[in-house]
Amino acid sequence: MLLILYVCGSMVSLTYHIRPAGKNAFEADSRSLLIEAGIGSLSILLWDKTRAIPEAAEVFSGISDCSDQWEEIMQQSELLGYRSLDTIIFLNYPRFLPVPAVFYKPSEALVQMDAFFGEEKFLHTGGDILRDLDMVIGWQVPKDSFECMAEHFDAVQFKSISTLMLENGPVMADEAFEGHLLVSGQYVWVAVWRNGQLLIIKSIPAGDTDNIAYQMLNICGQWGIPKDKIHWRVTGMVQQDSPMWKAAGRFFLHFVPYNTAGVFGTEIPPHFFAHQIQYLNRANHT
Repeated sequence: MLLILYVCGSMVSLTYHIRPAGKNAFEADSRSLLIEAGIGSLSILLWDKTRAIPEAAEVFSGISDCSDQWEEIMQQSELLGYRSLDTIIFLNYPRFLPVPAVFYKPSEALVQMDAFFGEEKFLHTGGDILRDLDMVIGWQVPKDSFECMAEHFDAVQFKSISTLMLENGPVMADEAFEGHLLVSGQYVWVAVWRNGQLLIIKSIPAGDTDNIAYQMLNICGQWGIPKDKIHWRVTGMVQQDSPMWKAAGRFFLHFVPYNTAGVFGTEIPPHFFAHQIQYLNRANHT
């Protein structure tokens, strides 16, 4: 396995490029792609379904508009060449709305989203069914970006990144209070459970580190959660010595990276892709 680390500039940059260990051909139905796409970054994970391990990855930074920059991304990407693989794209955009399943109708989703967020043109509206939670996640993303990615792949499904967090769900069965923090592009996603029941999920702009810490403290205060009792697990593209990590972590006794098996060796912090690997492992067993 070969890791290439690139220096970021102001344009689209291939920040991480983890190549597979070998060049052996494979059957299309033995691999899949998981893509995390939004403002700020785009990541691509090549997943070996037979062995249930990640095989390669690419992470791009400097993304402002996927549709305008798609050709530039394509010129630097090897993994986007696998257009025929089953592909799931998690969309990292803040217009999402959890709706009880009984109240959700696809024909009314646009009206519901516009009523909550305000009307905005040139958006694509979708919805993810979460049967275990009896909930639907309504979401909206820029129409041009959605169509650009939809046209590229032969077999692709789209979901909100909030759906990934909720389907991964709480993992610490013995803890009353569990929080997940996912850093993706220009957003930090936060979800909190109490005794396995979801209390809240929200997105926070990633630029203001003090505001992220304030929002986390506010959630704890709102739901009566002692700061020393909640167990936070952190995933996504954030270093443990970063200002964001230090700002958020200094208030909580339990604030640790979440690691999963099947990572890319010592060069890459395991928590970078932990949420994606957890999701794919779960899909492998369903």
